[in-house]
Amino acid sequence: MNRFTKDNNRFHKILASLPGFFLSIRLPMKALVFLGILFSAVLPSMAQHDTHYKKTANSPLGILENTKQPSWARKESTFLKEIEGESKKDNRIEFYAYGDLYLGIATGLPEKKSNFLYNHKINQQLRSNLLLIHGSYESKRFHTTVGLMSGDYVRYNLKEEPFWAKPLYEAYLGFLPFKKCNLWLDAGVFTSYIGFETPITTDNALLTRSIVADNSPYYFSGIRGNFRSKDDSFEGAVYLLNGWQRIAWQQENSRPSLGVSLKRNFSKESSLSYGLFYGTTYPDTVRINRLYQQLCGTLSKGKWTHWGSVDLGIEKGYLWGAIQWTSQWRFHDSWTVSQRLETFLDPHNRSIRIGAIQGSQLGGLALCLEYKINEAFTVRIEPKALVATEAILHGNFWELQGHTSLSFRL
Repeated sequence: MNRFTKDNNRFHKILASLPGFFLSIRLPMKALVFLGILFSAVLPSMAQHDTHYKKTANSPLGILENTKQPSWARKESTFLKEIEGESKKDNRIEFYAYGDLYLGIATGLPEKKSNFLYNHKINQQLRSNLLLIHGSYESKRFHTTVGLMSGDYVRYNLKEEPFWAKPLYEAYLGFLPFKKCNLWLDAGVFTSYIGFETPITTDNALLTRSIVADNSPYYFSGIRGNFRSKDDSFEGAVYLLNGWQRIAWQQENSRPSLGVSLKRNFSKESSLSYGLFYGTTYPDTVRINRLYQQLCGTLSKGKWTHWGSVDLGIEKGYLWGAIQWTSQWRFHDSWTVSQRLETFLDPHNRSIRIGAIQGSQLGGLALCLEYKINEAFTVRIEPKALVATEAILHGNFWELQGHTSLSFRL
């Protein structure tokens, strides 16, 4: 058996394993069957054409995946032969490890932060908020990403997920079906397209997350289609999702959800993005849908960068929302100062305190000093103040918090 035959067999084994992968995603069976038919019917025909595309850059908000698009050496070859003919330089494998160790404290010395906060949860102990091992593979027409994690973020933000799903930061597989269109189709678990904050501390301007970030999705699971224009001025994606921040299938909540993300890059210094979610967080017997939207803008000028966002949720005719403004001043190659001013309004308790009688209205101000030791290690110190119209901050109307963290990325 020659090398080509062995690789052919290996590739067919990979294709044979795909149905099991998609069945692990909580989507309707009909959607999975349709996707399988689409894979088997469309992929072989893609090898009939030849074109050139430029290499794109990473999306700042993680909406679209980084991709290199192909120019096949042999037009007459089959799709499998084209994959065999790819040079090693066209394939890329990347790995990194990330860690975020923190120490927190709050007035009154409570053991944990409030119930509606999920990151940097524990006080008065040296803890890990997120430990992550991340790997990705990318070729001309296929890519896959897997990230495995642990830490307090996993313990509290994914506490409703089953044991097997808790470690999944990302886990998806995708391919480029049309060589004349920069459209990627992916299936699996993705980081959220709503908002500009992520669980990775060094991806954010401040050490802690905002109230609205902790009470909107950090991840989704399902199927998505990603598009990016050739000049990188526009990005867009549509999603068929398994619900509001859920990985595991729930039989009692089987209706799929929909998502849309749009981004307009006006220049390297400014952009505007929009994210929408439409679905439900309730069992199928309860016909209550949720519409959630966020508009986010970014502006950089000199040593300053600003982020602003407006969130609005609608459920059963009730509204809730949030506004925040974050800015960062880089006054030295290794030093930055950042601030966040935020307000969160939930008068009918549809989000952070579901079932409570009195409405929830909160505000916050945080300041963060960052020192970048080198390319791998970063130290941050952040004081933070929260205020509320009800005594929901450990029985008080206000709370002062302090955090320090050591983050590394290797």
